[in-house]
Amino acid sequence: MLGVALGVAGAVLLAVGTQLQHQGVRAPRRSIGGLFGSPAWLAGTVGIGFAVVLQLAAINFAPLVVVQPLGVVALIVGALLSSRMTRRRLARGEIHAVVLSSVGVGVFVVSSAMVVTNATTTAGGALATLTLGAGVVGIALITITIARQKLTAIVAVCAAGVLYGFVAVYAKVLLSRLRTDALDPINLATIAGLIASLLLGLYFVHTAHSLGSPALVIAGLTVVDPIVAIALSTALLGEGGEALNAAPWILLIWAASASVAIVGVAKLSRHHALAHDIDVGVGRPTRPAAV
Repeated sequence: MLGVALGVAGAVLLAVGTQLQHQGVRAPRRSIGGLFGSPAWLAGTVGIGFAVVLQLAAINFAPLVVVQPLGVVALIVGALLSSRMTRRRLARGEIHAVVLSSVGVGVFVVSSAMVVTNATTTAGGALATLTLGAGVVGIALITITIARQKLTAIVAVCAAGVLYGFVAVYAKVLLSRLRTDALDPINLATIAGLIASLLLGLYFVHTAHSLGSPALVIAGLTVVDPIVAIALSTALLGEGGEALNAAPWILLIWAASASVAIVGVAKLSRHHALAHDIDVGVGRPTRPAAV
């Protein structure tokens, strides 16, 4: 349960950091270079940095399929923070969404913790992850080069979620393999993939902040990131494989609880999108400045 506790703490820091980063991005200094002069953006970046450290510690103590869904806690905390910052009470629909997200994630985490165990990453699993990750990085670079000015907030946040999902899996691969292997070529390639995915993910998060609300950024990341990470860790890293063979009914619980959480996320994101124009200090979405 230590991994779960660390994951929840990281999610709370993610919510706080995202809110602060959004304030910095939506200020007049919207280019990436200018953000280093924004105290709110710097404070948010530090908060997210600590959140990443806590998540890395969490996946060292618990399987990725248990830790990653905890990120939806950031959406719940973000809703409460946004309500306080805008000085408005949560609408009934928002409260329902928070309850749905909490129940869905709670059931998913408890059921996962009961049957899933950490698995040692094989060289084959690491290579398969690297191959897929290289393709994703290539697509991201092509998108930035060709279609940067045509990006929408939802596309940007989904791209960031996919890239951050790979970051989490790369981190899990390294934590697993470095226990028994030195910095061999596979581990070095994994480090390179992690850094590339992280930097590209930061770019897409910046773009999403410039075009949409913080609720959309958090909602997209807490849905896309876990889905990608869990799919990769289950299919390629062997996490959950023995549990699925021994108790295939767990798939039904996972599907049902994940569906409930996703419905809650969608409802909460929709309410925040409608209220976005009355956020303190936030105007209508604008196209990001040139980087």
